[in-house]
Amino acid sequence: MTGEAAFQKLLSLPGGSFQLQHFEPPAKHTIEGQWEFLLMEAARMRDEIAGATPAAEPVAAPRRGRSPRASGGFTFRAGG
Repeated sequence: MTGEAAFQKLLSLPGGSFQLQHFEPPAKHTIEGQWEFLLMEAARMRDEIAGATPAAEPVAAPRRGRSPRASGGFTFRAGG
């Protein structure tokens, strides 16, 4: 197993530890995605497996005299 599938498998393990080692460039580059996306995707997959509630969706917070989009104000609401 290589690439993103191997990364996701490692992060799905229920326990373990990491040890720092001297960096050696890999023989072949097999992961193309951004590390932040990969971590968030691993968290999402773990939540789905655990039967977690749906992710919160951004909902614009009403502001007097200004549109929520223009003011940048948002709140989050869980559920569907």
